[in-house]
Amino acid sequence: MELAAYVFSGKCRVKVQPGRAVTRVLLNGDADGSLAGELANEALNQQCRIDLAKKNSRLAGMIVTRALLSACGERTQAKNGRGQ
Repeated sequence: MELAAYVFSGKCRVKVQPGRAVTRVLLNGDADGSLAGELANEALNQQCRIDLAKKNSRLAGMIVTRALLSACGERTQAKNGRGQ
Protein backbone atom coordinates (compact mmCIF):
# COMPACT_ATOMS: atom_id res chain seq x y z
CA MET A 1 0.00 0.00 0.00
CA GLU A 2 2.91 2.34 0.70
CA LEU A 3 4.10 2.11 -2.93
CA ALA A 4 0.63 2.98 -4.21
CA ALA A 5 0.42 5.88 -1.75
CA TYR A 6 3.74 7.19 -3.06
CA VAL A 7 2.44 7.07 -6.65
CA PHE A 8 -0.59 9.13 -5.60
CA SER A 9 1.37 11.63 -3.50
CA GLY A 10 1.27 14.15 -6.36
CA LYS A 11 -2.53 13.97 -6.66
CA CYS A 12 -3.52 14.21 -2.99
CA ARG A 13 -2.20 13.64 0.51
CA VAL A 14 -2.29 9.95 1.41
CA LYS A 15 -1.83 8.59 4.92
CA VAL A 16 -1.47 4.83 5.47
CA GLN A 17 -2.27 3.42 8.91
CA PRO A 18 -1.39 -0.28 9.13
CA GLY A 19 -3.39 -2.31 11.63
CA ARG A 20 -3.59 -5.91 12.75
CA ALA A 21 -6.19 -7.13 10.27
CA VAL A 22 -6.96 -3.99 8.27
CA THR A 23 -4.90 -1.21 6.71
CA ARG A 24 -6.58 2.17 6.85
CA VAL A 25 -5.91 4.72 4.09
CA LEU A 26 -6.86 8.38 4.44
CA LEU A 27 -7.02 10.66 1.40
CA ASN A 28 -6.90 14.44 1.90
CA GLY A 29 -6.73 17.43 -0.37
CA ASP A 30 -8.48 17.39 -3.73
CA ALA A 31 -9.40 13.71 -3.45
CA ASP A 32 -12.74 12.60 -4.86
CA GLY A 33 -14.49 9.23 -4.77
CA SER A 34 -12.95 7.96 -8.00
CA LEU A 35 -9.44 8.62 -6.67
CA ALA A 36 -10.03 6.08 -3.88
CA GLY A 37 -10.84 3.43 -6.49
CA GLU A 38 -7.75 4.36 -8.51
CA LEU A 39 -5.61 4.06 -5.38
CA ALA A 40 -7.05 0.61 -4.68
CA ASN A 41 -6.28 -0.46 -8.27
CA GLU A 42 -2.72 0.88 -7.98
CA ALA A 43 -2.23 -1.04 -4.72
CA LEU A 44 -3.40 -4.22 -6.45
CA ASN A 45 -1.06 -3.56 -9.41
CA GLN A 46 1.89 -3.02 -7.06
CA GLN A 47 1.14 -6.28 -5.21
CA CYS A 48 0.95 -8.17 -8.54
CA ARG A 49 4.35 -6.75 -9.52
CA ILE A 50 5.84 -7.82 -6.18
CA ASP A 51 4.38 -11.34 -6.48
CA LEU A 52 5.63 -11.74 -10.07
CA ALA A 53 9.10 -10.50 -9.13
CA LYS A 54 9.30 -13.09 -6.32
CA LYS A 55 8.09 -15.85 -8.64
CA ASN A 56 10.38 -14.98 -11.56
CA SER A 57 13.50 -13.63 -9.85
CA ARG A 58 15.53 -16.83 -10.34
CA LEU A 59 14.72 -17.03 -14.04
CA ALA A 60 15.41 -13.32 -14.52
CA GLY A 61 18.79 -13.75 -12.82
CA MET A 62 19.68 -16.63 -15.13
CA ILE A 63 18.72 -14.59 -18.21
CA VAL A 64 20.80 -11.61 -17.07
CA THR A 65 23.77 -13.84 -16.28
CA ARG A 66 23.66 -15.47 -19.71
CA ALA A 67 23.33 -12.09 -21.41
CA LEU A 68 26.33 -10.70 -19.52
CA LEU A 69 28.44 -13.78 -20.25
CA SER A 70 27.47 -13.57 -23.90
CA ALA A 71 28.43 -9.90 -24.02
CA CYS A 72 31.84 -10.82 -22.60
CA GLY A 73 32.33 -13.41 -25.35
CA GLU A 74 31.81 -16.45 -23.13
CA ARG A 75 30.02 -19.45 -24.57
CA THR A 76 27.36 -20.86 -22.29
CA GLN A 77 26.34 -24.50 -22.12
CA ALA A 78 22.61 -25.14 -22.45
CA LYS A 79 20.97 -28.04 -20.63
CA ASN A 80 20.55 -29.94 -23.88
CA GLY A 81 24.36 -29.92 -24.32
CA ARG A 82 24.51 -27.43 -27.18
CA GLY A 83 26.62 -24.31 -26.72
CA GLN A 84 25.04 -20.95 -27.38
